[in-house]
Parts: sequence; C-alpha cells; structure tokens
Amino acid sequence: MKNPVKIEILGRAYRLTSDADEKYVQRLALYINDKIEGVLKHARQKTDLDVIVLAILNISDEFFKFKDDQESFQKLIDDKSAKLIKLIDTQG
Repeated sequence: MKNPVKIEILGRAYRLTSDADEKYVQRLALYINDKIEGVLKHARQKTDLDVIVLAILNISDEFFKFKDDQESFQKLIDDKSAKLIKLIDTQG
C-alpha cells in the first residue's frame, strides 16, 4: 500500500508516496541530510546541486564499499562451506 510521506531535504519539503513505512523514509531523509551537512562543513561556496552531487558520491562510495565487503564475506562463506562439504564427503 502506498503511504504518503512528507520529508525535508536541504531545507526543502517534499511530498511523496512510498511502499515503505513512513519512519523508514524519514530515516532515509535524515541520513541524506546528515551526508549533506557533512559536505557543507567542508564546502567552499558550493551550489545546492554541487553539495547534493558530493553527498551522492559519498553515499555511493559507502554503498560500494559495503557491497564489496559483503561479496568478500560471501566468497569466504562459500569457500569454507565447500571445504566442509568436501571433508564430510571424504569422511562419510
């Protein structure tokens, strides 16, 4: 079910509908605003668009690092599982 949600990003209000819970969408907006604030602390006279692009790059960097870590962990699990299966098969 679509839920109407009002959020604020960079001081601008947005109304949207989402399948997600309102609290979750608010949490996303808070995270985005935190990232924008982090960029603003180090920005020198940047436009809103510049700040948003830099925040998106930071969020994307976090996402890809997390994804790479998750893939590495999954490979480790797969390798260890294969070794265990091989060990069980040789013992059985």
